Amino acid sequence: KIEKQVKTLKENPAAGFVYCDNDFVDDQGRVTGDYVRKVKLVRGDALLDLFLDHFLMTPAVMLRRECLKKTGLFNEGLRVGEDYDFFLRLAEFYPLEVVEEKLWNRTVIRNSLSRQDYAADARNDLNTLSGFLFRHPDFYRANKRPIVARMAEYYFSFAYRLLEDGHNRVALGHF
Repeated sequence: KIEKQVKTLKENPAAGFVYCDNDFVDDQGRVTGDYVRKVKLVRGDALLDLFLDHFLMTPAVMLRRECLKKTGLFNEGLRVGEDYDFFLRLAEFYPLEVVEEKLWNRTVIRNSLSRQDYAADARNDLNTLSGFLFRHPDFYRANKRPIVARMAEYYFSFAYRLLEDGHNRVALGHF
């Protein structure tokens, strides 16, 4: 994985970071196809793609050290979703490259931190997306239609999940 990603960065000096595809496996190491998050294979200016679909996963990414000077590190104030915030900042400044191979396995564990509190996860993502739009009004104006669709879908999914969990009043506010 590392060798192929280093080679890709060397061959593409404009790219700030590179990622690869993966398989999702259960706790027994068996490939599972039912995980909701999928990897999307994108090159170049990936900011809109990443905003519309959080497809990057931290173990899949390799970046140039100098990128950290411009983007900063992970936001340690976020309990979850710090990767999404970081990758949006990275894609804001640097083109993306991809190795179109499944070079690692993501183990899906039912009670992992990212699956324990869907509401906290969704709130973090919504705050990340809203904050990004607030800081980048030109990005919003240039991509209004897909951004509005993305945000509407996210709020609807979040509200529906809250409704399923019995939080009717909170869900109503998000609908």
